[in-house]
Amino acid sequence: MLNGAFLALAIALVLPPTFAARQSRRQGPCHSYVLVSSRGTNEPQGPSMQFKGMIEQTLNTLPNGIEVDNPYPADSSAGSAGQGQGWLRNFVEQGLKTCPAQKYALLGWSQGAVVAAGSGVTSDAVQAIILVGDPFHAPNRSGNVDEHGGSSTAGSAMRKYADEGKVLDICFDGDFVCGSTAPRDPAAHGRYGGSKEVQELGAAFLIKQLRG
Repeated sequence: MLNGAFLALAIALVLPPTFAARQSRRQGPCHSYVLVSSRGTNEPQGPSMQFKGMIEQTLNTLPNGIEVDNPYPADSSAGSAGQGQGWLRNFVEQGLKTCPAQKYALLGWSQGAVVAAGSGVTSDAVQAIILVGDPFHAPNRSGNVDEHGGSSTAGSAMRKYADEGKVLDICFDGDFVCGSTAPRDPAAHGRYGGSKEVQELGAAFLIKQLRG
């Protein structure tokens, strides 16, 4: 398991941006920040489409950044989320050994939100966490907003990071996976990536948290 994690880390770091990672301008051996995307159940390997816009805006705005995709299975098997959490934890821990000044932002949709929220990463290097369609969206916790940035679905996030203002936990109005507001909309769970408002909300949060 550990060897597999190191192998995944090596692959993510050396393969070109079109496959494993996308980078902003002025790259070096270490980066100012790393965006780590954990996709949802049954999304294909690669970046989650639910974060495409905000990732691009962030990389285009802040220099010396990189985006890396969590290669976990993202399927319905019992151990899928656990594998993703283990990979994410190892990736950040090993990255900080090599580049201790590097900042991190963790992004997760659906099962990927479970991965990002439950990875056990507690480093101060984590400056931002964005969860969308989070199945464990806990009511009335700091950082909870709807797709407009409002409080209609507020009701979650990890306590430590949330209390530090590092969490943006977005639940689309009608998304029954993360919220209980009526009416329920079966299509809402997949609308984050296509929402200009959600993408701009996420980008603004990432840029604010990672700048400096």
